[in-house]
Amino acid sequence: MVLATYTPLSFGSLINSKHDFSGQSWANQRLCVPCHPPHNASTTEPLLWNRELSGSSYDPYTSPTLTGQQFELASQSKLCLSCHDGVVAVDSFDGNSGSTYVSGTALIGTNLANDHPIGIKWEHQTLNNGGATIGCDSCHENFSNVPTKMNAPFFGQSGQYTVECVSCHDPHGEAGFSSFLRMTNDASALCLQCHEN
Repeated sequence: MVLATYTPLSFGSLINSKHDFSGQSWANQRLCVPCHPPHNASTTEPLLWNRELSGSSYDPYTSPTLTGQQFELASQSKLCLSCHDGVVAVDSFDGNSGSTYVSGTALIGTNLANDHPIGIKWEHQTLNNGGATIGCDSCHENFSNVPTKMNAPFFGQSGQYTVECVSCHDPHGEAGFSSFLRMTNDASALCLQCHEN
């Protein structure tokens, strides 16, 4: 006799959040399936992704003070933009075409020039961690989480760590903060996890 064990994921505040589509007629009361299929997932995208990625190109953030090298967006940010760029319908999953698109403040679009840079090399490869500056690459390999006070994930591309959407936002809302932030940004608390004052 074989017993299978199942450990459920923590859904945090996903239930009743803006990412809870289970009440939509097109989601058929399914919480996870609009993003993650239980079967037949894409083998080219991570996280059992159930959506087609946008084929859009994006206008990145630019600034005369920006010194970090811009990389192609990592798949983690492309997953977010597969809804939030407004090109692929939110109800386009399981191989079906949809007609419901992100709108309002959730619509980022393809012009990212006024948003925090993503796909950008973390230039100094260091963190402001409780007043101490620590180097990351001595302990972490590519695709590792780099511990900050909020335990933000940074991702490796071409041997460099990059900041992506999920570095600041948790799509499952486990922390319970607005805009799916990993922690509060009151008094710039989130920003100060990485940026020195």
